[in-house]
Amino acid sequence: MSHSLSSKKSPVFEQALTLLKQSGRTEQRRYFVEGVDLVEQALRQSKSEVHTLFVTQQGHEQLADAIEGKTLVTYIVPPAMITDLTGNSYATPCQAVAIVDQLRTSVKGLADSSGIILCGEAIQDPRNVGVMIRIADALGCEALLLDSASVDPWSRQSVRSTTGSILRTPVAITANLADTLGKLRERGMAICATTGSTDVSLYIADLSQRPLAIVMGNEQTGISQAVRDVASMLVRIPMSLSSEADSLNVTVAAGITVAEARRQADAQ
Repeated sequence: MSHSLSSKKSPVFEQALTLLKQSGRTEQRRYFVEGVDLVEQALRQSKSEVHTLFVTQQGHEQLADAIEGKTLVTYIVPPAMITDLTGNSYATPCQAVAIVDQLRTSVKGLADSSGIILCGEAIQDPRNVGVMIRIADALGCEALLLDSASVDPWSRQSVRSTTGSILRTPVAITANLADTLGKLRERGMAICATTGSTDVSLYIADLSQRPLAIVMGNEQTGISQAVRDVASMLVRIPMSLSSEADSLNVTVAAGITVAEARRQADAQ
């Protein structure tokens, strides 16, 4: 059902504005999906519910087929109200914003995994978190596990960096990553932590084991000692002997490691 809405003081619009803050997203367990392309993905592919849609008249026309048959409430609003929800960071004006339930899973749910769980410890760049979600989706991981020291995966920068993968990839948040990984290991999950301070190449380590958690550390300091202690294996990505680089961006390292884990399993 579509309604015209022009007042920024409308309760439904003021409620939506609370999702601009992490506290609002955490409390409501909802977040914004911005732009016609991502909103269309949300309407067609999201594994969680799309609650409300704010669109300009142009956006409504572009999304007409995706909206048809949906029970969500759609508000046709002036472009300025979309800007209030998204800011002015778009090269071209944004025409649509959807409010979507966060796709979460629990640590208990992870314990039932039979595949790969990608994990991040104290990941501070929201774009890195977003790309990790994208990697998890693209390479068939069952979920992304983050600790509470990592940035909010449902922030604007993170969501946009996922290019829609956050709509399909469950995320779990834990207050203590090492403790959670220890419990998962007790349930039979192999824990592979990446670090530059080991001589074991990921190409030699047995990454074919399932279930498997692959842990990426903080962009500057790497994995903590607590995670090192609970890991069943520590691996590194070998650098070229002719290069002076000693590390890779966390998302590049995550992609390489998950891809190798998949290759090893597929080769058996």
